Amino acid sequence: MESRHRVPDAQAVTPGSSTRGQAQKPPSLREMIRMIAGLGGFLGRKSDGEPGTQTLWRGLQRADDIAIAFRGFREAYTLPD
Repeated sequence: MESRHRVPDAQAVTPGSSTRGQAQKPPSLREMIRMIAGLGGFLGRKSDGEPGTQTLWRGLQRADDIAIAFRGFREAYTLPD
């Protein structure tokens, strides 16, 4: 029996994904760096250039926080079989 409290897979919550269950082309390295930097405060304006190490570090810390929260929510809201 499928639970209505299931947390979606990580693939279903990838930024910019609108099609569920279909294979998608993974983001390029540059796109992924900019996604992580966005979590660290990088705005990505035309004149900003590429993100720096501090912004990437902050973004990685936020990504780690999100992963920890995601695991906790999944454990809290997954019903036992």
